[in-house]
Amino acid sequence: MINLSAQLMTPFLNNNGTARCDLVASRLEAKEAIYAAMKALQEIRPNSRDYIGKDAIFDLDVSIYSARFSALDAIHNALYDEAIIINDCQ
Repeated sequence: MINLSAQLMTPFLNNNGTARCDLVASRLEAKEAIYAAMKALQEIRPNSRDYIGKDAIFDLDVSIYSARFSALDAIHNALYDEAIIINDCQ
C-alpha cells in the first residue's frame, strides 16, 4: 500500500501548463472536500453504548474507524503540503 502522506504530486510549472494559482486552488478545494468527509466520518464513530456486551467487535470497529480517519487525514495533509510546494516553486 502506498504511504499517502509521503507521496506528493509536484508538477513542473511551465508556460504551456496549468497556471500555478489553478494548481494550488484545485488542491485546496480537494483538501476542503476531504475535510468535509472527515467531519462526516466523525458522525459514524463507534460508540460503546451501541456495542454492549460486544467489546471485541467494538474494538475492531474503532480500529477500522481510526484507520479510515487516518487515511483521510494523511490525504488532507498531503494536499496542503502540495499546495505549499507548488506555490513556493520558483
